[in-house]
Amino acid sequence: MAVIGSIRRRSGLLIIIIGLAMLAFILGDIFGNGGLMGGRPETNVGTINGEALTAQELEKRTQYWSNLYSVHYRNPISAEQARQIAWDDIMYRNVLQPEMDKVGLMMPAEEFDDIRFGEGVLDEFKSSQNFKDEAGNFDPSLVSATYEQLANNNMDVWNSEQYRLNRKQLTNKYNRLLSKSIIATDLEAKDSYTAKNSSLDIQYVLKRYSAIPDSTVSVTESDLRSYFNEHKGDAKYQQTAGRDIELISFEVDPSEEDIKFLSEDIKTFTEEFKNATNDSVFSIVNSDSKSYSVFSYTAADLDSTQAEEVFAAQIGDVVGPYEDPSTIKLLKVIGDDEKEEATVRHILIKSDASNDEEMKTRADSVLRAIKRGADFEALVTKYSDDPGSVQNGGKYEWFPKGQMVPEFENFSFDEPIGAKGVVKTNFGYHIIEVLDRRSEPQRKVAEFIKNIEPSSDTFDQKYNEASDFALDIKDIETFRALADEKGYEVKRAAGLRPSARSVSGITNARELVRWAYDTERAVGDITEPIEIDNRFVVAVLTGSREEGEPSFEDIKDDLEISVIKEKKAELIEAEIGTNYSGLEEVVDAWGQPVQRASNLSPTNPSISGVGNELKVVGTAFGFDEGSVLLPIRGNQGVFVVQIDGKKVIDTQSIDLTSEARTIQSTLRNSVNTLVGNSLNKAKGVKNDIDRVY
Repeated sequence: MAVIGSIRRRSGLLIIIIGLAMLAFILGDIFGNGGLMGGRPETNVGTINGEALTAQELEKRTQYWSNLYSVHYRNPISAEQARQIAWDDIMYRNVLQPEMDKVGLMMPAEEFDDIRFGEGVLDEFKSSQNFKDEAGNFDPSLVSATYEQLANNNMDVWNSEQYRLNRKQLTNKYNRLLSKSIIATDLEAKDSYTAKNSSLDIQYVLKRYSAIPDSTVSVTESDLRSYFNEHKGDAKYQQTAGRDIELISFEVDPSEEDIKFLSEDIKTFTEEFKNATNDSVFSIVNSDSKSYSVFSYTAADLDSTQAEEVFAAQIGDVVGPYEDPSTIKLLKVIGDDEKEEATVRHILIKSDASNDEEMKTRADSVLRAIKRGADFEALVTKYSDDPGSVQNGGKYEWFPKGQMVPEFENFSFDEPIGAKGVVKTNFGYHIIEVLDRRSEPQRKVAEFIKNIEPSSDTFDQKYNEASDFALDIKDIETFRALADEKGYEVKRAAGLRPSARSVSGITNARELVRWAYDTERAVGDITEPIEIDNRFVVAVLTGSREEGEPSFEDIKDDLEISVIKEKKAELIEAEIGTNYSGLEEVVDAWGQPVQRASNLSPTNPSISGVGNELKVVGTAFGFDEGSVLLPIRGNQGVFVVQIDGKKVIDTQSIDLTSEARTIQSTLRNSVNTLVGNSLNKAKGVKNDIDRVY
């Protein structure tokens, strides 16, 4: 009966805890890609196994999860969270679960019991305070009783819990199964160990690309296209989906007329607020803050006009209105108060259980010295462990009641001025002297607030301004020219991702991002005014890139840099030819000095004063000591290298077990991500949610 009573008392909280656990698990799933959709039945939001996933299908699952959390878990989640959970659930059922079925993975009823309250109980149950007894120990009977109650009273939650735990266990089993299949071969261990422990000492002559002016190199359109066709598949040129836009934000700020109207409007509440029998209810119902706030002010806390009116008013009077940058408020005087402040100085001697008696003796000794006339400030410097007051002679000046820990505060405000004594707090022992006290009258007021917001007329005026601007634009050039003519600030956003939530500092900009990613959108298109909070935005699409191989125009500027570097390399190499026998000939031809670099390796390819030159170092490692190499095109220029020393570890007598274990561990730790990415690719998963919502 005690267990059942405990469960009944905790049942509401436990459902919420289960809901939070499920939310954390699902959102952390390996297939979560971010982003989601809304509700256009005709719109496809993704592809799985070559079949389209419609927004209607997704929304059906979204509604299920949203209802489960809000009604059954009593933990409402946002529409975006519910869609993410729905997407991950669909991915699990269509991508991962079929693979687990192929290998016969399952969780029998015995295992379901075991992971909740048996020998194999999961940490999520062990660590939960809701499943611990009065002594703080895990009590499996509390888990068992909780799930029994769910089975009897809330099958929706029970079923979702069974599904969650089944999914969690099977996913972990599948990943562990794959993890066990990952091994590091002897060759991998040998290569890894050799790369880490081998080194190279070289002399080199470097002629940098920057030594040749760009103006001396001619690059044709044909050169660029030829280089593009040869290198467009290179990893460095692969691109993610992105959109470039330029925009003008037409801010809708309250006009003077709006503020004047609000000032007059709030006055109509003065008598009602004054005569209200329940200030709290009146404020919650009628104020824009939808809350009840009470503050105590001294005259110094208010400006001169407010102070004069507040302190001249009678209890129950309403004064104002008063305007600040974002609100207009009335103040109802509801009482008088007093602000008490004290100034003390103290010496803190920290203590803990191991030295408490010793520190107490020291504090008493210091107090006796002070009472005999010792210099307080000198003792502060010598003994105090409080860095916040040492520089001020141990003083805390004019702190209000309620700021310090109780023991310190009680001595400061209850003992007479001039009193000296020792007080124990959780910080240690304080030797305190009360220097002064003062009190200042305060008035307690209740605030009634109206937000200063633009009126519908002001919104209409700003919309018309934005609309007129948009109607006069035909393309990117006219957008920029007209913005310049009217003095509008143009904001630019490059590389907008489909999942972007803000654009150039503008939050809640999903509608603008969706516009940019519309399938029929073309570079040069102009938006109609888009309302985002208190602004209208007019934008032009200036660039568009899809994921994968780039178009020629997208990377033309980057191509030109690479082609110029290639042509400079040809010129530099032509200066020395290939018939040199030593670095001296290269020095004469290039006019560059011989330099040295030591302890280079494939894992440390950085040359001092030059930078990362993996190609140069990697190439050099393939030659024997004493070799003089043909020119190598590096990142910063063309190198001619002479191998001075080469240390290559002979691994035949070395136990590579540890190296293999390290490689294996690294690969196994990434199995979750690798599994998710591989299966998504194999099943042709495409997530277009962010393009829709």
